[in-house]
Amino acid sequence: MQIDEALESFHEYIAIDRNLSANTVAAYMNDLNGLMRHLESEKINEITEIKPEHIIAWLKLLDSNGIGARSRARALSACRQFFKFLRLSKWLDESPVTTIESPFFPKTLPDVLRPIQIDEILAAIPADAKRPRFERDRAMIELMFSCGLRVSELINLHIGDLHLNEGFILVRGKGDKERLVPVGQKAIETLTNYMNVARRSILKNPANKTQVLFVHPSGKALTRMGFWKLLERYARGAGLLENVHPHLLRHSFATALLAGGADLRSVQTMLGHASITTTEIYTHVSSEELRGVVNKSHPLSQKRKKH
Repeated sequence: MQIDEALESFHEYIAIDRNLSANTVAAYMNDLNGLMRHLESEKINEITEIKPEHIIAWLKLLDSNGIGARSRARALSACRQFFKFLRLSKWLDESPVTTIESPFFPKTLPDVLRPIQIDEILAAIPADAKRPRFERDRAMIELMFSCGLRVSELINLHIGDLHLNEGFILVRGKGDKERLVPVGQKAIETLTNYMNVARRSILKNPANKTQVLFVHPSGKALTRMGFWKLLERYARGAGLLENVHPHLLRHSFATALLAGGADLRSVQTMLGHASITTTEIYTHVSSEELRGVVNKSHPLSQKRKKH
């Protein structure tokens, strides 16, 4: 089988059969198309002609072009999934990536915002009833921090996903997997105020029956970049000049829950992580914070500083 035909079949498999998110599908195909271009330059067109040394040479080429270890590890992961699919489909007897080790990169702890910094961001949103978008922005930020949503999950919420009387929202995560996430009382109140007044004002056309929750005056949903920009604007207004991005609210949500005593499995469920290993990184964040508290406050630490 030719490589381009195999890639087309794999694309259909991950997009339709496995129903992976559009972003994941795009990332896989971007990496694999890069591999295909490299193999074409080596005059390799059939999947049975691909050897481990070809994959290794491609990874070395990425490295020489300044592609970091994390990105190379992701590219190799895409290759593993591709060749696994070919073996399951009986088009290939052996994967050429079995013996190739992933590039090493140190795991970095996610940055987080302290609850007081979230309050400062919210305080930077003007209280102007004549401009309903401010109430929309406040509701989006509070809901994202209250529920630990991904930005794609936030902007894709619909009115029918709200179950505020029961204190939950229905969230569609990666691969269209659904989960119920509890909402804090403060976020429920802000969201209710937005729904009752501000949302109707933003939708200037009374005939617009869109079910999108967080709307632009055009009636369309806000984009990922649109939310990122408004969050950055309010963060600057709060004096937070470092890189404040939407995912930071998700990190902060998970860290705050664990610091407050929530168990890891519950946090995994609310975040929609397929593996608890992904959630465990937040236990390290909490440990770092606790170490900082000990170093600052414990009497033995204070004595060492004096000497």
